[in-house]
Amino acid sequence: MMDIIPKEHARDSLLGRALFFGAILILLATLGVGLVFTSLASEAEKRGADLERQLTAITTPEERALEQDVLRAKRKTDDFSSLLSQRKNLLGAFRVLEDAVHPQVIFTSVDVRAADRTVQVSGRAAGFIPLEQQLQIFKTHEDISAIEISSFSLQENGTVEFAAVITLPARIFSSL
Repeated sequence: MMDIIPKEHARDSLLGRALFFGAILILLATLGVGLVFTSLASEAEKRGADLERQLTAITTPEERALEQDVLRAKRKTDDFSSLLSQRKNLLGAFRVLEDAVHPQVIFTSVDVRAADRTVQVSGRAAGFIPLEQQLQIFKTHEDISAIEISSFSLQENGTVEFAAVITLPARIFSSL
């Protein structure tokens, strides 16, 4: 059907068209700049990684020697730490002997063996009576499990030389 009343066609204004195309151009330019910056950033990152790889690959003989020295020192300290943690505290055994010694008895040698919880002592007593008193002190001491005289002999000057093995409880040999 035909329109009887002519209608005015809407005219596109020149300013509207210019703004529309200008906005599209700005959008395209922004996208293009974004892509360029992304490409440049990834390229710079690759270059930085390559340079870092090259720097780490270049080590002087002096640096390698220093690194070996540091690693050797680290191994030694690790070994020392391991040994120290396994070492038993022998001071407890000497404290027990110090507490339990008779005034007329002298120990001439002491061999502490933490592995089998024993202390081998050699010594000299002023006579048989002080030696017997020393044995009684050992037998009644709470930190001594057992005492065994392995040898004794009377000397010309009246002293008695002896050797004994003393067994101590495990708690005496606590770790350091």
